[in-house]
Amino acid sequence: DMGALIRTVSTRSSFTSASEIKRSLKVDPARPNDKRKIDLTVNFDFNSDKLTSEGTLQVKEIASALSDESLKQSNIVVEGHTDNVGSNEYNEKLSDRRANRVMKTLLEEYHLPQERISARGMGETQP
Repeated sequence: DMGALIRTVSTRSSFTSASEIKRSLKVDPARPNDKRKIDLTVNFDFNSDKLTSEGTLQVKEIASALSDESLKQSNIVVEGHTDNVGSNEYNEKLSDRRANRVMKTLLEEYHLPQERISARGMGETQP
C-alpha cells in the first residue's frame, strides 16, 4: 500500500509548503511500499472544527501537494488531534470532527478522489 499519513494538530504554529509536503511524502523507489508520514499544523478556531485562515491556507498547500503527479497513487490518512483541555470523550469527538473537516475540504473544495483519503480522530492521546 502506498499510503501516506497527515496528522493535523491545532496547538502549534507553523506553515509547510506544498513542495515540502511533496518532498516528505515522496515515494522511495528502493522502498515503494513503505508508509510515509508528515506532521502538519492545521489550525482551527478554539473548541471548534472551523478552520482558521492559517488552517485554510495549510489545507490548500496539502491539496496542492496531493494533486502532484508524484503523489497521485498515494492513499492519505488525515489524523486529527487536540490538546488535553476538556474530557477525553469530548476531545475524541472534536479530533474526529477536525480530521473530517480537513478531509471534507480536500474532497469538496479541491476535488481529490474520495477513495484516496480517510480521516480519524486521535483525541488527546497523541497531542
